[in-house]
Order: sequence, then structure tokens, then C-alpha cells
Amino acid sequence: MEVKKILIVGGGTAGIMTAALLSKVFKKKLDITVIHSNKVGSIGVGESSTASLQSFMKFIGLEEKDWMEESSAVYKYGGRFMNWSNKGDHFVLVENEQTLYVNKKTNLLQYLLKYHGDDPHKINDLFLTPSLALDNLSPCVDDELSYVPTLNEIDSVYSYNFDAIKFADVIKRKVCIPNGVKFVEGDLKQVKLDDFGFIQDIKLWDQSKHKADLYIDCSGFKGALIESVMGEPFISFEESLFCDKAIAAPIPYKDKRSEMEPYSRLYTMNSGWLWKTPIYDRIGSGYVYSSKYITDEDAEKEFREFHGGYGGNVLKINMRVGTRERVAVKNVVACGLAGGFSEPMESTGISTFQGIMSTLATELEKNNLNYTNQTIDAINADNIDMMIDIRDFIQAHYLTCQRNDTPFWKDCKTKAFVPDTLMQKLQIMSVRPADEMFRGRIFGSVNWFQWLWGTGYFYNNPFGRTPRTDIKEKYIPYMEKKIDLIKYEVGLLKQLLPNLYDQLREKYGRD
Repeated sequence: MEVKKILIVGGGTAGIMTAALLSKVFKKKLDITVIHSNKVGSIGVGESSTASLQSFMKFIGLEEKDWMEESSAVYKYGGRFMNWSNKGDHFVLVENEQTLYVNKKTNLLQYLLKYHGDDPHKINDLFLTPSLALDNLSPCVDDELSYVPTLNEIDSVYSYNFDAIKFADVIKRKVCIPNGVKFVEGDLKQVKLDDFGFIQDIKLWDQSKHKADLYIDCSGFKGALIESVMGEPFISFEESLFCDKAIAAPIPYKDKRSEMEPYSRLYTMNSGWLWKTPIYDRIGSGYVYSSKYITDEDAEKEFREFHGGYGGNVLKINMRVGTRERVAVKNVVACGLAGGFSEPMESTGISTFQGIMSTLATELEKNNLNYTNQTIDAINADNIDMMIDIRDFIQAHYLTCQRNDTPFWKDCKTKAFVPDTLMQKLQIMSVRPADEMFRGRIFGSVNWFQWLWGTGYFYNNPFGRTPRTDIKEKYIPYMEKKIDLIKYEVGLLKQLLPNLYDQLREKYGRD
């Protein structure tokens, strides 16, 4: 089937980013329309991203100066996990693994395992970013000068926190509309199928009909096309990931300069976990919890108490944690929350629909805009790989967290179903975690090592034994010197890089 016209149902962040990507790749070759309903919009709490967003924004034609200020964006290195280990806080950050290698078979992680296993913070000496993050330093001197060059497949060691609704509006105005994307406001009333079960057209409540070759479902958890029309079931991760609800609120700054940190904080709570994500105008915060272990009222009380008796309104969210077995069915492709969701713990929400739409765009471009069974298979295979990778990494957070004082945290370790894919990764990391670095669909071995090291997995390990690692003695002085050079570079960067708030206040021209 040749694709000439695409209809995107849902004008939230996923829908607008999808329209921007496709209109950029195919320019005037595709007729793209976004159906936006006031009833189905941005969930409003997806305000954090992975490092892949930087390359995406540049690809669609927006430099940081074009969108950051209007989106209240701040730079972000990664996540700081505050009370998940009895040895203190630790980071999970984007880093380039090549800097860790001494040769093809030897790297600094092996050295860390063999000689510094009792020091939970020693891992920070292997990377540039933890010390810079803790000092609230920006990763950029200005718009033209970042301290990190583009290396291999990693574009940057930083990403962004931002206001998702403002962010989507900027992309709509500056990319979608100039690229010819049309926007229609209305609510879906009826969907007509042809004899083969493909969508033929859709009707809105204003009686207008809209017809396309390909329909992209960005309607959020509702799954207005992929579920309600195509009947594609939702595969829940509830046996592995217990949390099914969240409450969120904007928290005012008390001391903006010190609280505007270039990372998100994540805390364990009685029946889940809480995030604090600084953006320029406020701190976004939310409590992700399991309704089987705490009532909505008690969760809200715990959230408010955490924030010193916060008295403002809160947003209550019912989450569906899981994925579709198929996100591409006939002439429908689901992305964003309509396709799947696996908790915001590692800021992967935007990455998931970036992945699906990148695969779609690549396949359409390769096949001269023909949408084939091979295209459908490629999208579905990529989505499953991506969602399994995310699910496994997030569940590993629960399994290896050292908190064990409430029914929720006890059951996460003793009653949760542990998929074979996760067990295989934990077994690899238990025995030879640093010998062969791997790159997962989203998370690679460095991310796994950062997490497991921080929670004491390698030396307090119920899933395996203390890992073996062999290093040639002649490499030891070289490895120690290489770590000294990393620490020296960090010291120089601390003298050069500006405070995050000071930089953005000057850049944005406002407090």
C-alpha cells in the first residue's frame, strides 16, 4: 500500500512529535493531518527525556535557542537515586562507554570490581558527569559550546527537563505548521472499516469525515484506534511492576539557584517511589504507587507530607503499565501511551514513540512510501525489544533496592514475576559483568553497571555470586593513571562551566 496521506489521532506530545518527524523526513511528499481533541491531550507530567531527544530536536530543525526558553527547559545529566541503597545516593547517567576501555578486553569497570568493591562512590571517578551534576553545573558554556563532542552512537551526555505542554506547542508552531501539517479539532465519533478490516475513514462529532492511507494512534492510554477499533489487547506488566497509579503536582521553588539541579531526584516511598524534576519555572513532582498497597487518600497524604505539607491541587493519574504485542495492525500504528508505557522512572516515555516513529519513517523511506507487511513486522519487533529492555531495567531497580520495610518493597522482591530476559541479564552481570559491554535497545551495560553498583548488587547479591574479574597486573598503573586523568578533567571543567540557574537566567532574561 502506497502511503500518501497520514492521519494522526491525538495532538499531545506524541502526536505533535510524530507529525514533526514525518513532515521533516518526507517534506511535501505526505499529506499529514492531526486530529486534536481537548479531551485527549498531553498527560502533562512527561517532563523528562533521555539523551536521544537532543539529536531528534536538531533533526527536525530546532536548535536549543529555538525551543528551550519557551518550554521552560533545563539541562539534565540523568537520575539521582536518593534512598535506594543503605550506602547512599547514586546516579544513573548517560556516558560513552568507549572512554572506559583500556583495550578490547580490559576496561575500568573490571578494575573497579577487583579493587574498590566496598566503595559505593568510587564509580563516580570513572565518569565526568556525577561531580559536575552535584555542583549544579551546566553541561554547556553557551549555545555553541558543549564540553562533550559527538562520539559513536551517543550524541550527548545530557538531555533536558521541560514543560511538556509548552514543548509540544513550540514544535507545532515552529516545525509542524511550516512543514504543512494540518490540525483539526474534534472528537472521534465513528470509524468505518473496509471488508478486510482496514480503517476506511473516521467521522468526528461535527459530522466531518477524514480519510487516510495510514492512521497513527496517539490517543493516550485510551487507545482509541489500536484497542477500540483494531481490538489489539494490552499486555500488562503488572506481575512484574506493581505500580498502577500516580499523583503529580507543580512544586514552587524555595531557593531557585540551589534547587534547580541538572538531574531528577528519585526517592523510595512506602508503596512506590517519588520523582522531583526541576524545570525553569517550578519543580515537577509525582508519587508513583500501587493501589494494592496504599489507598489514594494515604498516597496523597504521604506525597503532601514529603513536600512539607503542600496544599495545592494534585493531578491523579491511572497508569496502564505494559505494551501491545503489536503496535502496528493493518493500517494503524500506535505510539506513545496508546502503544505502551513502563513507568517514568528512567524518563523513557518520549524514547518509546521516537523509536516506533523512527522505524516507521525508515521503512517508508526505504520502500518509497510503501507500507508493507515487512514494515509492520519491523515496527512490532522493534517495539517489543524496546519495551522488554525498559521493563527489565526498571524491575531491576525494585529487585535490587535495599529497602525492605513495607509490604510493597518486600513483595517486589519475593512475589514479583521475574521474566527470563531479566534473569539472564542479572546472571550475566553476576558472573562477568564487565568483560563484554553490551548495548541494549535503550539501556546498555554501563547503565546496568551504574545501577547495580550503586545498590551493592555485586557484593550483596541474592541472585548470583561475587563476580570474577581478571586484569593483567601490568595494566593496573595505566588504569589508575587513566582514572586520575578523568578526575583532572573534571577539576578543569568545574572551573569553566557555569552554574545552571545563573546560565539560564542570563540566557532567558528572567528569574
